[in-house]
Amino acid sequence: MEGASDTIAAISSAPGPGAVGIVRLDGPEAIAIAAGLVVLDGGAGIDSAGGSTRHVGNVRLSPGGVGAPAVVYVFRAPHSYTRNDLVEIHTIGAPALLSWILRLASMQGARPANPGEFTARACLNGAMSLADAENVAAVIRADTDQDFAAAQAARSGHTTREVSRVADELADLAALVEAQIDFVDEPIEFISATDLITSVARLDETLARLSGPPAARERDSALPRILLTGPPNAGKSTLFNALLGRERAITSPVAGTTRDVLAAKLVLATGEAVLIDAAGIDDADTGIAAQARDAAMRERDRADVIVDVIDGANPVIPAAEPACDAAPEPASNPAAEPASASHSGIRLAVLTKCDLLTDADERRRLERLQASGFSDLAAVGALSDRGMSALKNRLADALIRLRRSSGAAAALLNARQCEAVATARSALRRATELVQASATVADRSELLAFELREALDALGTVTGAVTPDDLLGRVFAGFCIGK
Repeated sequence: MEGASDTIAAISSAPGPGAVGIVRLDGPEAIAIAAGLVVLDGGAGIDSAGGSTRHVGNVRLSPGGVGAPAVVYVFRAPHSYTRNDLVEIHTIGAPALLSWILRLASMQGARPANPGEFTARACLNGAMSLADAENVAAVIRADTDQDFAAAQAARSGHTTREVSRVADELADLAALVEAQIDFVDEPIEFISATDLITSVARLDETLARLSGPPAARERDSALPRILLTGPPNAGKSTLFNALLGRERAITSPVAGTTRDVLAAKLVLATGEAVLIDAAGIDDADTGIAAQARDAAMRERDRADVIVDVIDGANPVIPAAEPACDAAPEPASNPAAEPASASHSGIRLAVLTKCDLLTDADERRRLERLQASGFSDLAAVGALSDRGMSALKNRLADALIRLRRSSGAAAALLNARQCEAVATARSALRRATELVQASATVADRSELLAFELREALDALGTVTGAVTPDDLLGRVFAGFCIGK
């Protein structure tokens, strides 16, 4: 990484005003520059301070001028976050003040830090692995208790140790295969084809477990997707607008108004999600309507949470149920079937237009839906805001359930690491196919060695054993400046 020996400075506290703000300096001149910025109580100098010490003083904003109160933490190499000399100046969290301190530090020779440069230095100096650095980023990005808990679990290092163990065993296998190359003409077998296949299969199984299910990998790199689905004119677009709190979708009493898939960020009490409004699903649709229906069906396959929207004012009357004076009850239809094996996420049903129903009618409809197999039910009147607060709470709970169901897998590997593991598993699969097509390992030893090394290099990008510059750029570009 360029400029690794520079002294860098950055505001490392959260953006915006706050009770306390932090300016961090790192590098060979960090202590000397801090000494020019801060006057300690009692007249002592920072440059004579010991490592891992705390000092009280004032930031020198101008020669002879009034300073701002500060607490200074001094960490001397190698006992610091980065293993370099590092100083943190904690003072009043006024953005203008922090920017001025940063400017003064730059005037004394400190370079503005790049995104993630402090953590990058810790990684390059051996204070943490690349996986540890990515876990730091996960902690920084966590915006719910569940996200924070998952990120903290990942920081335990268990996953990195597991991947390292697989890589060590894989290196032993590669060494045996490569030894076979040198003795290809000799009647020596360092490892049999059967043993190699068995060992590779066992390692592949471990990697598959660490990667987690595909849904968990997708959720690691994207917000959960909540899909509103149901027949035409069930009130999906009106519900979509009510949940967002703004007119995002066109609404009309005419069925089939929605043709395109609409998506918008939905902020709930437990986190954020992507709320999706798709066309009504009707098996009788043809032409453009059929294309819209097919797009809606594809969204169902991608959704983490499916909300079955059922028209409470005009429910479908079951053919087996005789007509009577009582209000008709909702029936099953292709767009509102109870949760099935085809969808592994969370599913709930919402009875809409309940502001047009009596309490008794609403109760009967909900009872009928429950008897039909819907176990998670809500009733709303989106135009009057009836039941909307309760529905938002149900969706917020659904996000928690999603994290709990996928939290273990999501905490194992992030999206980049999963990509690296997928590359390694592909190489292992090719190696297995080579062995299966040969009588002995010696017959394909050079190709086998290549595939095993390919897998080993891919795993090295997870453990940090292989850290090309472009990979470092990808990892630390997502960090905040000051971290």
